[in-house]
Amino acid sequence: MEKKVLASELALAMGVLCNAIAVSLMIKSELGVSTITSVPVVLNELFARVTIGSWNFLFQVVLVLIMALFTRKFLGYVFSILLALLFGYLLDFFELLFSGIATNIPLRIVFFY
Repeated sequence: MEKKVLASELALAMGVLCNAIAVSLMIKSELGVSTITSVPVVLNELFARVTIGSWNFLFQVVLVLIMALFTRKFLGYVFSILLALLFGYLLDFFELLFSGIATNIPLRIVFFY
């Protein structure tokens, strides 16, 4: 049983990592983002002092709190908030990592796909 749990946690961590890379590249491509990411991207454009990862974390926490209010299961969503925090940090890390890459049209298309 322990081996299966560890594999599941590793798969979850890899999924969050891959998702952060993909969202960062989609933002870098400037060709569009997913609907769930669009709100933090716009908020980052309006209020640039707050990083995209922080906006993403705040937005996800608001969504999780709304879900918790509807379902009345607050304790069950604690792990979701921790994952949102991890995702926000990873998003900021990859945004910083990819910030020095030039973006011509062919590269933007590659980043988008």
